[in-house]
Amino acid sequence: MGRVAMSVMLGMIVALGAMLRGDASRASTEETLKSDLCAFIEVALTDQDGRPVPVIKRREPIRIAFDGDPAEGDRQFILGHLDHVVGRSGLKVETSPGDANLFARLRYAGEGVTVRGRTWSCYHRRLRTGTRNELLSGEIVIIMTRTRELLDNCIPHELMHALGFPGHPHHHESVLSYHYCPVK
Repeated sequence: MGRVAMSVMLGMIVALGAMLRGDASRASTEETLKSDLCAFIEVALTDQDGRPVPVIKRREPIRIAFDGDPAEGDRQFILGHLDHVVGRSGLKVETSPGDANLFARLRYAGEGVTVRGRTWSCYHRRLRTGTRNELLSGEIVIIMTRTRELLDNCIPHELMHALGFPGHPHHHESVLSYHYCPVK
């Protein structure tokens, strides 16, 4: 499906949702549609620098493996976030050290991971992408010494990238924006 067809389809879905929510005015519906469509394009069809990218998705269950020997509570913390993020995608989550396609590297020292000249508490990196734009494997690096509040914000962010959403819609309320902070 082409970018325009996908945008039109999503726009129709969002418009229907706005109507079902009972938005009072047409202007409100049009504005919501425009905002939601813009957010979708930024999240799914552009990279973190705003350049167009093809739709990338996972087609297989997520088989996660943990690097090293993390504490059981930390494993469960990450798996809980993963179940929450993946819950609506239709994908299954499995713990599979031998056949993993998502590697969780939990770090217990340091202030962050430096990528592209900036320091982050969490980071996702695609390891392999298939010929049909499917995401075959990736890794998330999480600095576990950060505050729980920070981890509750950055882990879902990186897991969304692990599902194939590359963008950062900074002017929308989204877990994929660096400025979004639902946990206070």
